[in-house]
This record gives sequence, structure tokens and C-alpha cells, in this order.
Amino acid sequence: MPSNLREKQFVFTNLSMNFFSIIGIAVIFGLYLTSLYSYILFHSLAEVFSVVIACGIFIVAWNTKHIISNNYLLFLGIAYLFVGTVDFIHTLAYKGMGVFLGFDSNLPTQLWIVARYMESLSLLIAPLFFKKRLNVHITFIVYTIITLMMFFLIFYLKIFPDCYVEGKGLTHFKVVSEYIISLILIGSILVLYGFRNRFEENIFNLVIASIAVTIGSELAFTFYISVYGISNFIGHIFKIISFYLIYRAILQTGLVDPYSLLFKELKEEELLLKEAQRIAHIGHWVLDVKSAKLKWSEEIFHIFGIDPKDGEPSIDEHKKIIHPDDWDAFIKTIEKSIGDGSSFEMEFRILLTNNDIKWICARGSAKKDNRGSVITLLGTAQDITAHKRAEETIMYERKRFETLVEYAPFGLMLVNRDGKILYVNPKFTELFGYSLKDIPDGRTFLKYAYPDIRKRGKVIEAWKQDLKDTRIGQKKIRTFTLTTNDGFEKNVRFIPVQLTTGELLISCEDITEQERLEEHLKRISITDELTGLYNRRGFITLAEQQIKIADRTKKGILLFFIDMDKMKQINDVLGHKAGDMALIETATLLKEVFRESDIIARIGGDEFAVLALDATIATRDVLVRRLDNTLYRYNKKQGRHYELSLSVGIAYYDPYGPLSLDELMSIADNMMYEEKRKKA
Repeated sequence: MPSNLREKQFVFTNLSMNFFSIIGIAVIFGLYLTSLYSYILFHSLAEVFSVVIACGIFIVAWNTKHIISNNYLLFLGIAYLFVGTVDFIHTLAYKGMGVFLGFDSNLPTQLWIVARYMESLSLLIAPLFFKKRLNVHITFIVYTIITLMMFFLIFYLKIFPDCYVEGKGLTHFKVVSEYIISLILIGSILVLYGFRNRFEENIFNLVIASIAVTIGSELAFTFYISVYGISNFIGHIFKIISFYLIYRAILQTGLVDPYSLLFKELKEEELLLKEAQRIAHIGHWVLDVKSAKLKWSEEIFHIFGIDPKDGEPSIDEHKKIIHPDDWDAFIKTIEKSIGDGSSFEMEFRILLTNNDIKWICARGSAKKDNRGSVITLLGTAQDITAHKRAEETIMYERKRFETLVEYAPFGLMLVNRDGKILYVNPKFTELFGYSLKDIPDGRTFLKYAYPDIRKRGKVIEAWKQDLKDTRIGQKKIRTFTLTTNDGFEKNVRFIPVQLTTGELLISCEDITEQERLEEHLKRISITDELTGLYNRRGFITLAEQQIKIADRTKKGILLFFIDMDKMKQINDVLGHKAGDMALIETATLLKEVFRESDIIARIGGDEFAVLALDATIATRDVLVRRLDNTLYRYNKKQGRHYELSLSVGIAYYDPYGPLSLDELMSIADNMMYEEKRKKA
């Protein structure tokens, strides 16, 4: 609304308020004089005046509902129609009117309390309709039912609580009800205060003033003893004033200034729109085709880095702003939309005064006149620079990721929730010979990789359990032996990772050669290279394990310490090659004597050790005889240039009297050297 019009309206409003104030004072004074002449006449005039105002409230609210768009005031308009109806019956029932025979002053007092409860409760619940849609038909039905029900309780059943007793005055129920009604009205003020932004300030003040005066009216009615008393008079005057204030609020909103609230809401929505455009970096524009004049919103000036005081640039001036590489496409899009009235969407770059570049997304549509000619283009322009930079970053990262995946030194497989294989990288195909065409899903891959159905079943169960136990982002390493496309078996380390998308990314590495190498290294680390027996490290490692097992199973062990006699002579006379042959021959001999499950080792130059498992003292004699017989048989072979001679020390490990391995070896070693001294 223009400011000069508002100023004129303000002056007019003040004059009107002064005029109505004088009229109001005159009316109140006239009513006072009337009460002195005839209180029944005063009461009738006061109540009829209130009823007329109540009906006026309803008529104004109802007939301006399409203008005021305020469910709170519309609800009160309907409520006051029924309040006025009860007040009208109250007027007819007043003492001295003679309309309802057989009733005393209790009847109008009862009707008064009903009307005031209806009014106060309506004022309390009315703010709910700021948030909820008001169904006027249901509202009418509810108020009609309540009003008829109250009349039924009072006139027919006569069970409504007494409110006035002749000669005594007001009943306890009536006085308490007036206080309850006052509290309800105070509550309605507090509730309404939370919705004060829904009103123009003067409208809000009128509603609050009306409720406050109604509270004063109720309190006044708690003091009178006679229905013709001064408290009764004051209560009715306050009631007239409260009704009039509500009437003024609805009249002001619906007729005098019906668009002020609408303009207020539009202004708030405009501010919200500007803020939303600022946050989204989007503005709107309008182009008048005939004059080629452009109209920008505030945000577009901000996006283009142009001061709004400088005004919108013309279409020709846009050529200096838009990137040269994008100008032709830009102007052709505009010309096409003007020519055929088509909508458009385009992206282009603009050059800022500091030489920075911004990306803009413009959308537009054409508006035509009655002859079908385009007269206006209108649309939006959005700064999408951040979006474009993010796209570039994503594209760069995507290319880098694709490069890493394509040239990864290990195989990669991507599987979706349904088991469909979405991707395998080149290294996967190189390692296992399967392309994506060969293995469209996990079931097919497992069928080829594990031809043995039993083995395949075990692998599937292992995979299922792993996937069940694995959380998103976690990985669990598994090693399986699978069959490649050319029929070879390979040991493969699988590392599945559950992605947030529900897909499964599996890395695959052929570790066949690695495991062979590890096995070889392990073997040579615990094996004597010359004889193929365990070396000292291997013997001690395995012997300690077997002693622990013997402790659990309570089975004895025999430890043989064996030293080759005259080994130095063989080396000196026949050479080290013959010495090596003697060591190898001794190793072969020991393998014949002892079981495959026994641990046989070369623990030094010409020293050997044997751990005979699950043995007894009696086993010792058997093994010693077998060793002597085998040694005799070896020495009887023809063509030999040396004779094998062995010194043996034996220690028994009793699980019921356990010793450490070092103690056991020390005993066997001492016994072996004792035998060697006897031979010397």
C-alpha cells in the first residue's frame, strides 16, 4: 500500500475513533438515564444492542471470509451468532418481561452463564484455527447441538444448576462459574499472544481489549444481589463494550482495511522468497520483447556482481558479460524462444570484473498476446559455479579411480545385491581367464571355479557366513583354491568389502607362487639341506610341541642322541665327499629304523636326534636292537670304503614326571658320551 495512502488512512482512522468514542460515551450515558427510568427497558436495550452487534459480527465475518482469510475471526463470527441467540432468549426471560411464565430470576441468570461459557470457550479454542482448516458446516452443526442441548437442560429437564435464588442472590455455582469463565478468558489471551504475528497490531489490540473488558464484565456479575443492582448495570455496559470491540476488529479487517493483513503476509513471503533465492543463488528476470528492456531481481545483480544502482544491462551489454565461447549459443537460444515461444534451459559462463568466471543456469518461458506473438520472456538464473566445480572434481576423481582400477596389480570384481557381477577389471581376466561375459553372476563363477560340487558347497557356505558377519566397510580375508578357465588350480586370496550401496567389492590376488615360496622357505628353515632331515631348529620346535601333547595324552617319549664315530677319519682319509655320503647313509638308516611319525633330525655336524613318540621303556630295547641290526646290514654291503659306527644315548620322557626338553636332551647327551668313552 502506498505510504501517502496509509497516512491518509491513519488520519481518517483517528478521526473515526474520536467520533465513535464520543458516540459511545453518549450511548452509555443514555443507557444510564434509561436505567433510572426503567431498568427492564435498560436491560432490554443493552441486551438487544449486544445481540445486534453479535449478529453484525457474524454477518461481517461471513460475508468477508473470502477477503480476510482469517479462520480465527470467521470462527468467532459463527460463535457470536449463537452467543447472541442465547443472549436474546436471556433478554426475553428477564424478570418483568413476562414471556416465560412459571420461571423466576434464576432462568435469565442460567441463560447468561451458558452464553458466557460459550463465549469464553470459543475465544479459547479459536486460535487453533490458525493452523487447522475451518469447516464452517461442522462448526454450525456443533454450535446448534450445544445451544439446543442447553435449552433442553434448562427449559425441559430443568436440571441445569441454579444460578440465582430470590431474596438470597447469586448461588455458589454462579459465582464460581464467573471466576472460571474469567480464568478461561485469561487463558485465551495467553494463547492468542502466541499468534500475535497473524494480526495487524491494531486488530490484535482490539481483540485483546475485548477479552479484557469481558473479564471485567464477568467479575462485575459476581457482586450483585438484585438483578436490578449497580453491579448488574456495570456488567452489561462492559459486555456491550466487549462485543463492540470484537465487532470493530472484524469490521476493520473485513471492510475498512481488508488487504492490510494480506499485504503484511505478502511482504513476509517476499522477504522469505528473497532469502530463499539468496541461499539457493537463484534470481528471476523478465524481458519485455518489444522494448528489449530487462528486469532483474536483487539476487541476479548479486550473482553477476553488478550494483543494482547501475541498473540492468541491455541485451547488447550482455555480450561483454557472457563468455565469448558461450555468446552465440546464448543469443540463439533467446532468439529462438522469442521466435517460436518455446521454453528453454541453458548453461553459460559469465566474466566478472575481477576476471573470475561463474557458471549460470538460465531457464525461461515465453508469454504471448492474443495474436500469439511473444511479448515477454520470464525465467530464472542460478549460480551453479559450485555445482560445476564439484562435477569437474567428481569427473577427475572418477577418471583417476577408473585408471587405478584398470591398472591395479590385483583382480577386482563388483557384485550387486542379487549376485549379478557388474564389473571385473583386466587383471582379473588375466589371472583367471574369465571375462564378464563368461561369468554374468556369482553362481556361474562358482560353478566354473569349483567344478567339484561338494567343494563348491563348502566355499558357498563359507562366503555366506563371512558376508553375514561382515559389517559395511569391514573386510574379511579368505584364501581358496579355484580352477582357472584353462583348467589350472590357483591359490587365491579374496578380500570382500561390503559397500554402503549394498554392493560387494572383491579384490582377488593369485598367491600360488607366494605360498610355494613361503612353503619352501619354511621347509629350508627347519630342514637340513644335505640329509633332508629336520635341522636343530626344526627338531626343537616339533619336539616341544610333542612334549606338550604327551603331557595331555599321558604317553611316553624316547629321545635318542646319536653321534657318528670316526667321522673325522673318513673326512681326512677319503675326503669330505665320502663324509657327506656317510651322513646321508646314516640319515637313510635312521629312517628305516624309526617310524614315519617319529621326528628325526641332524642337529649338528655328525650328531643326530630322534624323538620316538608313544613309546615305553620296553620300546627302547626293541629300537636299539633294530638299530644295531640295520647298522650291521649296512656295513656288510660290498664295495664299501668305510664302516659306519654310532654312539647312542637314550632318555625316557615320563609324562607323570615331566622334564623340560633341555633337561631331556642333556640326559641323552650325557649317556651318548658315556657310551663313546667306553668304545675308546
